[in-house]
Formats: sequence, structure tokens, C-alpha cells
Amino acid sequence: MIAAAALLLAPARTQETAQSLPAAEFRYAWLDHRREGDELLYLASGVYLRRGDLEVEGDFVVLWFDWDEYQREFERGAEKDRELRRDPGAPPPRPEPAPQTRPGPLSGQLPGFVLDVAREIYVEGNVRFSQGRESNVRLDRLYLDLRTGAGVLVDPVLRTSVEVSGGSRPLVVRAEYLRRASDGTLTGKNARLTTCPFARPHYHVSADEVELRQDRKGAASIAGLGSALRIGGTSIFPLPTFKFGEGDRDWFPIRDVRVGSSDKLGAHISTEWGNDIGEPGAAVNRLLGIGGEFKGEWTLELDESLRRGPSAGLLLGYRTPGAYRGDLKGFVIQDKGEDSGPYADLYTREEHTRGRVRWEHRAYVGTRGILDLELDYESDPLVLPEFFKREFREEKEPETTASFREVGDHLAFTAFARFRLNDFDPVPPEGIVEGGSPPSLNEAFPDAALQAVVLPLPPLPLPGGIGRAWDLPLVPYYSARVEGAHLRKRFADVEILPGVDPFTPEADFRATRFDTVHQIDLPFRIGPATLTPFGAVRYTAWSEWLGGSGGTGRFVGEGGARGSVHLERPYGTLAHLVDPIVEYSNTFAVTRDPTDLLQFDETETIDEEESVRISLRNRIASSGSGLTFGDLLVSVPLFPDAERDNGGRTTGNPSFDLTLAPWGSGSGGRRPLIRAVGEVDLGIDDLGTLDAGVRLPSGEGMEWLLGYAEAKSPLDGETSYAAVAAGAALDLGEKWDVEGVGQYDFHEDRLLANRLVLRRVGHDWILEVAAFRDRGSGDSGFSFRVQPALLFDSRRPFDRRQSRSFFEDEPAFAGAY
Repeated sequence: MIAAAALLLAPARTQETAQSLPAAEFRYAWLDHRREGDELLYLASGVYLRRGDLEVEGDFVVLWFDWDEYQREFERGAEKDRELRRDPGAPPPRPEPAPQTRPGPLSGQLPGFVLDVAREIYVEGNVRFSQGRESNVRLDRLYLDLRTGAGVLVDPVLRTSVEVSGGSRPLVVRAEYLRRASDGTLTGKNARLTTCPFARPHYHVSADEVELRQDRKGAASIAGLGSALRIGGTSIFPLPTFKFGEGDRDWFPIRDVRVGSSDKLGAHISTEWGNDIGEPGAAVNRLLGIGGEFKGEWTLELDESLRRGPSAGLLLGYRTPGAYRGDLKGFVIQDKGEDSGPYADLYTREEHTRGRVRWEHRAYVGTRGILDLELDYESDPLVLPEFFKREFREEKEPETTASFREVGDHLAFTAFARFRLNDFDPVPPEGIVEGGSPPSLNEAFPDAALQAVVLPLPPLPLPGGIGRAWDLPLVPYYSARVEGAHLRKRFADVEILPGVDPFTPEADFRATRFDTVHQIDLPFRIGPATLTPFGAVRYTAWSEWLGGSGGTGRFVGEGGARGSVHLERPYGTLAHLVDPIVEYSNTFAVTRDPTDLLQFDETETIDEEESVRISLRNRIASSGSGLTFGDLLVSVPLFPDAERDNGGRTTGNPSFDLTLAPWGSGSGGRRPLIRAVGEVDLGIDDLGTLDAGVRLPSGEGMEWLLGYAEAKSPLDGETSYAAVAAGAALDLGEKWDVEGVGQYDFHEDRLLANRLVLRRVGHDWILEVAAFRDRGSGDSGFSFRVQPALLFDSRRPFDRRQSRSFFEDEPAFAGAY
């Protein structure tokens, strides 16, 4: 922490002469000396001392020297002077008188070795020192033992910077005193820490005891005991023991305070807390004998709203690189309000204490094994769509699973188990259609497979190519998978669609399934291109089926080929890369009709089919760095048996995926980006779907966003939805910025959602006022937010934790689907 005192705190180098030291300067208004036994004292007033990039000044200074050492250094300098005098061409040396043996003022220039052989230093009155990025560090008194590095700083005011939240943040530390040990550790009493530079800070964290450290790279760490948050001179509330290190944003337990009002919540207040759990996690690692550095943190949100009631949300993250990592999410609410999210008009809940728990854990077993565990529990079907709308619409469906996989050079083993923890799962985000397929979930008890991964076989007595590859051997490659599983399809056990009885366990079905597939690939070179014919055979057996009692089996035969070539041409600093790919697949033999089978997954849907897919990828990239500026992938499927496989059309729907990043890094290291993904529906001769977006950073802390989404019905070509979203994060001077975002549905001719955030970025607090309106959820309102400046990252204007912008809080085009 106290890098500003690094040179003074380091032991003096007595074996070097003044000529080998960095530039030094010692100015004073008055200087005297005194001989006391074996010690020599320099006493000065109005002192300015500089050595290298270190500066110290004060009203009064005492320097201690060892008399014998001082005399040796002086005589060594005098001997050099005599040697110079023997050289007729040498300039006359500058006088460097030895100290007088009686007290009195010293005049002339001090010997150059003085600062090098000083043993101790004491400075008093208006003391200031600076070094490196630390400047104007002020204190009342300073004592340092320059041989051991130990010392005492009295009433220090230390101004430095620390790396948190992705950037450098100012930090001011005041204390009654700081005692420095020889290893550089500073311990003190009655400390105050703040980001406010004023003599009387608006807020600060007080600590009865504080410890400060700094490593060789300048990384700071602070720990405090007996802490409290104070505003002015008033203690607001006590804080737990904290420990803060480089890059750690969670040392300050209070991260965020928000108050506001909305149609959904009414008047509400939300507080966010967080800290690291490094020490408890390290203790657990030691107990379990796990090596590596443990890293972990917790975040707790405590909310209260007049319409919904009190709630709490917990996020616990932990990891030890190379050993394990995991996340635990929890949420609970004493809900006294009415739901307004998806399915709220279809399902009547009775629960008042509602919540969810989601736990994901990964452990690394041995050198190649990975064990994944996941647990997901919800109290009722409406928890996710009501309180976690984005997760419900966009992320993977909740499930409780355990899986293990170990991959070797040529063999891989996997085991998977899944069961339904919630009776009402699944609740599909896409909705439920009366008369359609009922929502269901496949359980596995378990599903295990052994797979041979691209195992080369003995070469065949045939050439492996033509042209320059004619003398290469033709090497076949074998891959296989053997899988056994006990499966159960479970339907949702609650009534979600009015008039449709809930499914019962008697409606579920289960079966034991054995499945094996074996494939041979024959890569063949034709100039720069590679053609890989393949053939595969698959056999599957089920213990239950729809055709009667007992089990059944099925054989599948498949053949095809894949051809690809990579073409590349440089154009100065740019390169054009082209990758055409042709894939042909023919499932020509299926001995069991899919309608005869219990439908678990895609294994039961296999039927005879023939298709050709032609893809062309074009890229523009830097010749040196390989940085891609443009990437376009166009793909179209063809169906030789159009009547059987594609409703009579030989050509399937072409699709495209375009990414453009034409410039280098934007603000915060983010590049401008243009992305468009879509599909042309030949059945309606129009674009079936289009999703496009533009992200344009424009200077530090500035960013523009624009998005458009469109879809048409494949039956009649009518527009299903067409919505645009636009947003910007703009600086309004040194301390103010604004974020705005809006969504408009052209199909419904109405606004979907809009949000405006005005923020003041102060030296100590971040103040934020936001107003929003979301027609998709029927919610609107405003909020007022306060956050410590130390936790704010100005380089990420659309960061979820910092701005709570609509782009992060809600899925794109909410209400359009």
C-alpha cells in the first residue's frame, strides 16, 4: 500500500558509491551536526530531500549516521580526489568538507554519499513525500529505520489508487498511526478509508485495526477489524471484517442501494451486499487436501416492496483452478401480490412463500475426468416466468442432473442421470397449444455410453489421393458408440391449460434402451480438397414399444460423403479466406417405423431421408494477427426425394450468418460489431426470420446499440412480429452520463418498452435516476440508486450490475414473441 515510502523503507546500500546512485538532492534552510559517541546527527529545518523518484520534505529533520562508517566513506571519497589530482588534465574536484567536530552551521555542499549511509531518519511538521503514482502523501511525523525498513507514520493521509472493477480507483487512507514492520506490512489504529479526497469525507469506512500490504508488483491489500460505515461523523451501521486485494470489488459489503416505485412492485427498496469468502474456502481446501488457490464470493440482495413483500436473493460463486468450480443461486419471497407474467392467467397459485434454488458444480477427477452436478428447485410453476423472465425465455430449462465424462486419446466414457425434482416441470417458454404435444421431460436412470473417437485402422492397399497425394496410404478411421439407458418420459402433473386435465404418473411411460452405432470414414485427397466418404450402421433395441408386449429392435443404414477445401489469398495486410463445404447424407434403411416407438428423443424419430447441404464461408482477416473483420456463412439444403423429405420442394430454406467487425477495439476493448442471422422461406418467397444488431462503441464510456427482429408465418407469409430496439450510453461531461433504450413493435404499431437512466459519477458516490415502461410485462415505474464509486466500472456502460440497463435486464424484443 505505501509504495510512496519504498525507497526510504528499504535498507541503505552501503557498498555503493555516490556515482552509482540515482540523482539525489538535499536542500535545507538551516543545517547543523552533532557528534554523540559513535553516532553523527544531522539536524536541519526547511528540508527538501530527493533520491530517484522519491521526494520528502518537512519542517524539521534528524538524520542518524554511524560515525565509523561515515568516516570510511569520507576517506574513500578523499582518496579518489587525490587520484584525480595526480592527473594533470583532470578538473579540480569540488570541495566536500568533513563535518566539524564541534556544533555549528555547515556550509557548502554535502558529501554525495550522505543519503546512502544514513541509518535512521525522523521528519516532523508538515511532512510530505511522493513516489511513483502516489503523490502528496502527508503526515504529521515520520520515523524510519533505513537499515531494517521498520518505522512509524503518525497521522498519515495516504492517497493512492487500486485496481478494482476493471479499472484504477482512488483510495484515501487516514489513521492515528501506522507501524511498519521490516517486511513492509503496515498495521495501525483508528483508520478511515474513503474514495473522497476532501479533508472531511462525505462517507468513509472506519476500522479499529487495519493492516496494509503491498507486493513487489504494487498490488495492494487491506484488511480491517471493528469496521463501520460512517457518513460525516455519524456511524450508520457496523460492517463485518473485510479483506480487500487487487482486483477485488467485493471488499465493501454494501454494493448497491435502490429505491423506487413501479406498477408491479409498488414502492420498493433494494440493497445489495457482497464480500469474498477466500479464507473459509481455503480452510475447506486444506481440510480436503485440495491444492490450488481458492477464490469465492457471495452476493446478497435484500428487497422490500409494498405490493409483493420482502424477498432475498443469494448468489454464491466458488472455484479452485484445476480442482472444481460452482455457483449457487437462491431466491425467496413472502409474496402477497398478484402475478402478471406468462401463464399468470392460466394457472392459479396457492403458495405465498415462494422461491427457487439452483446449484451448478463441476469437479475435475484425475487428469481427464469431469463430474458435473446440477440441482434446480422451484416452489411453483410461475416463479421463473414472474421473477426471472429472461432466464425463463432464453436460458436452458431447469433440470436436476449428474454427469461424468472421461476422454482419452481414442476412447471416451460418459454417464448421465436426470430426474424431475418439480412435479410441474417442464413449463415451456414457447407456450402450450391445446391439442398439441403436452410438455414432458425425459428422465434417465442412468444413461451411459462408451465411444471410440476417430480410431485409425491399418492402411488399405489403395492410394490416399490423386496428384501429389497419390503415394499417400488410404487410412480408414473408425468411430463407434455403445449406449445403454433406462428412460422415463414424465408429463407435467399440474393443470396449466384450462379444460385439460393434468397428466398423472399413469400417463408416463418408460423403457430400457440399448443403442450402438459404428462408422467408417475414408479421407481422400484431391489436390487441395478433401473428400471423405463414410458409411454407418446403427442398431437400437427397446424393452417396450407401441406394437405389443415385449421389446423390439431396429437397424439403420446410412452412407454419404463430406467434401471441403480451404482457399486463401493475401491482399497486402488483408487476407481473403474461402471454405466451400458439401455434405451428402442418405439414411437408406430403417427397419422400424418411428410411429411404432415410444418417443423419448431424436433416436426414435430417425426415418429414411436423403439430403445435400452446400455451405460457403467467406472471411476477411488480417494477414498478420489473424483478426477477423468480416465473416459470412451461407448454407442451403437440397432434397433429392423432395416429395418424401421436404413437402415437394427440392431446395430447402437458405440461411445466412453475417458478422462484421470492421475496426479495431472500441471503448473498454469492445469492437464495433454488426451481426445478422436469418433464413429465407421458399414456401412464401420471403425472409422467414431475421435477427440483426449493431453495437458501436464511440469513445471512452460511449456506446450505441441498434437491433431489429422479424418473423413471418410459414403458412401464409403474414408477419408474426417486427420489432426494433435502439439504445445509447453517452457521456455528458466529466461527471454525468445518460443511457436510453426503447423498443417498438411495427406489427402491433406500439411501443414495447423504454427506459431512461441519468447518472452522476462522483468521486465518492454514484447517483442514478431511472424511469421505465414495459408493455410486455405491464410494468412501469422509476427508481433512485446509490452506489459506492469504488465499485463502479465506467468502461462498461451497459454492464448489468452497474447500470441495470434494459438490454441486460430483459430479453431483446420482450413482448414481441
